[in-house]
Amino acid sequence: MKNIHTLSRIVLPLAVIFASFSAIFIRWSNAPALIIAFYRMLIAFLLVLPYSLAKPGQVSRRDLLLSVASGVFLGIHFATWISSLHYTSVASSVLLVNTHPVMVFLISRFILREGGSRREFLFVLVTVLGSSVLSWGDLGRGSNVLWGDFLAVMGAVSVGVYMVLGRIVRRRVAVAKYTFLVYGTSGATLLLINISADTRFYPYPSREFLLFFALAFVCTILGHSIYSWALKYVPSTFLSVTVLIEPVAAGIMAYFFFGEVPSVLNGIGAGIILYGIYGYSHASYLRQAPVPPKK
Repeated sequence: MKNIHTLSRIVLPLAVIFASFSAIFIRWSNAPALIIAFYRMLIAFLLVLPYSLAKPGQVSRRDLLLSVASGVFLGIHFATWISSLHYTSVASSVLLVNTHPVMVFLISRFILREGGSRREFLFVLVTVLGSSVLSWGDLGRGSNVLWGDFLAVMGAVSVGVYMVLGRIVRRRVAVAKYTFLVYGTSGATLLLINISADTRFYPYPSREFLLFFALAFVCTILGHSIYSWALKYVPSTFLSVTVLIEPVAAGIMAYFFFGEVPSVLNGIGAGIILYGIYGYSHASYLRQAPVPPKK
């Protein structure tokens, strides 16, 4: 067990770095945002399919419905967030979508009526303030940029719902079955969205399909899936710092690959958001951690 904990400390930062390549791969692609989202989830579903089928297990009707709902919101997340990258900067998009812990708190507190500490709520307000400052910095860059910021926030809201539903289902359903159901439903949701938008599914150059595969394998399987596995074994303080890697890494890569330089207000807003995410994550996991018995 000690080896697993050590391995998770190594794997978790790597998984977050893999996930941070999402925005870069998306920016490199010339395909429509909804198509990128669809092929990403379709390929990810096909990659986990053999492993999921090899794992026996039953899923109740309630958990099946919750898993399907979770997959729908995951599909909406990718549709909105990937679309945001066509309007706003990589740094703004990734920072805003990574406010999803705040969305989880708000959904859990005000919809599910679950508990939450005042310290968590304080850092929620800090993150909202940072998001406002960041978007204020984007104000002078045109309405399209603000639309991109809005789509990124919608991506955070939808992935927050996905996480809340997933937390409920994962108490009873193994990760293999849950991933199979969620990725499949997400792909089907994006299929319907693309059909309703009358988006063409083919042809696209082979370069595009290589990027779709990279998004599915590098960012989803090596990124998000391994990240979910490692969460079980790392302490809260380590996790609180690790979650900050993705927006920072994506912003640095965007500077070198695309020459994106944030404005002063963007930088101030980014700093406030990072502080808010760190503080909230740390406070949340401290609240949920079991209290050791008195000696």
